[in-house]
Amino acid sequence: MKTFITSLAAMLVTLTVARSGYADEGMTNRQLVVGNPYDNQLAYFSPRLGARFAIQKVQIGGYSPARIARLVSRPEPGSPLAQLGMRQGDLITRLDGVPVSNLQQLEQHILDTNVRFVRAGSHTVQEGVIMIDPGFFFSDPYGAGNNSGGPLAP
Repeated sequence: MKTFITSLAAMLVTLTVARSGYADEGMTNRQLVVGNPYDNQLAYFSPRLGARFAIQKVQIGGYSPARIARLVSRPEPGSPLAQLGMRQGDLITRLDGVPVSNLQQLEQHILDTNVRFVRAGSHTVQEGVIMIDPGFFFSDPYGAGNNSGGPLAP
């Protein structure tokens, strides 16, 4: 019985929905995290982008579920993502046209980089261009020892 209740609780957490209303659309948009909610709980700090990320499998609107990079922290002041106006909870789906489905792909871009992203709670894809300085790295505000992204940790 305890296993059934634990499984039921995990399913309910899995079906957590972020909602955001748009007055001009007159509808509620949805982003649904699918899969095990305890996957990818460790956040990776990107020294090039100046923010923490978690790779999650997310379904946005009527699209098929896809793995994306969710910002799990506010971008550091002056970082490329802060200059683009990105916020905690936003989703990066592509960098330079390449799907971002793992943490390594966050570090493979420099100079002018096209970012395709979705605002938290929205289903509208937006695009912008950021400048990633190949010689500048942001420091993890929580210390390099807390960078739990694996092999990319500085």
